[in-house]
Amino acid sequence: MAAATAMLDKKYEPLGGQGQKDHNSYVLGRIQNHNIAIACLPAGSDGLAAAATVARDMTRSFPAMRFGLLAGIGGGIPDLKNGTDIRLGDIVVSMPTDISGGVIHYAKGKIMGTGDSDSTFIRKGFLNAPPPVLRNAVSSLQSDHEGEVRRIPLYLAEMLERHPKMAENGYKYPGPQKNLLYCTHCLDEKSCGGCCQTLVNRPVRDNNDPRIHYGIIASGDLVVKNAAMRDTLRELLGAKCVEMEAAGLMNDCVL
Repeated sequence: MAAATAMLDKKYEPLGGQGQKDHNSYVLGRIQNHNIAIACLPAGSDGLAAAATVARDMTRSFPAMRFGLLAGIGGGIPDLKNGTDIRLGDIVVSMPTDISGGVIHYAKGKIMGTGDSDSTFIRKGFLNAPPPVLRNAVSSLQSDHEGEVRRIPLYLAEMLERHPKMAENGYKYPGPQKNLLYCTHCLDEKSCGGCCQTLVNRPVRDNNDPRIHYGIIASGDLVVKNAAMRDTLRELLGAKCVEMEAAGLMNDCVL
């Protein structure tokens, strides 16, 4: 919540007259000409149900809210064979496809097959795509990012200039030494030729600016810190990121 608040152009006074059944705590402000209400999950809570509860309560105090944006921490799912190198600090934006609304609830379905090579994920249910106004905005942003100088490093630098204490509290890039990609094929610290003691070898980037990726985000109540599970989500779903809240919000929301 601190990072989102620091990105506001102007911060407003606390909300008065909050809905009686709304248990959220809000930060109000403005970014350019957009009025913003920021809420986060309660301390110690995560997952789809908690995210859905926060969104439901928000509509009680802001019935005229036009749409929601979910910003959170996820685990990147690189696809090096196809040129998608997602690293620590990069951004993944959900992008609808012809088979999904941009987010897939990977725990709502079944996996068929006898092994990794022939496994198939059969989805049960379907999460809605964001409304057209948000999908059009994402397409416009993608076009800008591909053809113009990225402004995210500038925004981050301005944020740290306005709030220098945030850098001391860890709101900055931790360095490439923290950017570790574990190899699925290696066990017991044995090298498979494409890695070094279970870590995949990747070329050094020219700079540490965040890259922006668009595609499917896998969502569920499970914290994924397993290389094999990570690669399975990529192979079965085409996912570029895995996280724990989006599937509870994918109605009138973009991630």
